[in-house]
Amino acid sequence: EKVVLSSDAFRGLLGHCFVTDQEEVLGLLFGDMEAKTVRIYGCLSLQRNCKEKDRVEVEDVQLSSAMTSAEELSNTLQQECTLKGWFHSHPNITVFPSHVDIRTQAYLQALGPEFLGLIISCFCRDSQNLEKVSLIAFQSKDNQAVSIPVEIASPTVLLKAPPNMTIHDSYHYLLDVQKNLLTEEKEAYNQASQNSHLLSKVYNASLFNLSMSRILEKSLIPFYEFILHKQQMDQILLEQLQRENELLELQLASKQRSNT
Repeated sequence: EKVVLSSDAFRGLLGHCFVTDQEEVLGLLFGDMEAKTVRIYGCLSLQRNCKEKDRVEVEDVQLSSAMTSAEELSNTLQQECTLKGWFHSHPNITVFPSHVDIRTQAYLQALGPEFLGLIISCFCRDSQNLEKVSLIAFQSKDNQAVSIPVEIASPTVLLKAPPNMTIHDSYHYLLDVQKNLLTEEKEAYNQASQNSHLLSKVYNASLFNLSMSRILEKSLIPFYEFILHKQQMDQILLEQLQRENELLELQLASKQRSNT
């Protein structure tokens, strides 16, 4: 009846969607079920074997690997965690599921009745020519999309114990996104390089360099700058806490002297 999405997971998914406005991106969602609410607090970036503007594909081998990742996350968080859904982006188009999305969701729902789809629409402008981001959760029923309400919540609300940040933290998720992007380009280049024609090799090498430059410009450099900014903010917070600690120690020492 409802989906509760961790704000940390949403931040990672949103950053993933902003990587490209040319093709759809996709990933898988981890979480648990409480009453009739699906709670999502982990995500896994998937490498795309089909890079199209209007479709993505989830392969069976990726689902199998994701189930292993869910078990690892369960052990780390010390609470039950399973594969609960998939997500993909809609760049430059509305958030509503296409007939391909509905068909894919119907196929994936065989994994469980609570398995859901999540779509994030980005690079899309409204009637006032302003860019907006839209989010929808849905399931497939009788070849139709059934919308599910989505709520964004703090990870501390969803997790029983402090999480191991190296597994589901949004920063590490976005780092995996960068790795998958680079792997996609390298595999495409290696496959194209099988053509022995010299002119084709020059063209493919140029195209590969262009693709890598775009990844650097649109993804890696902004992500690096974001991490630096986060480090600076953490340093400011650390210094503030250290000053507060010193002040408390002085107050405690003064109180002890007055008591003696």
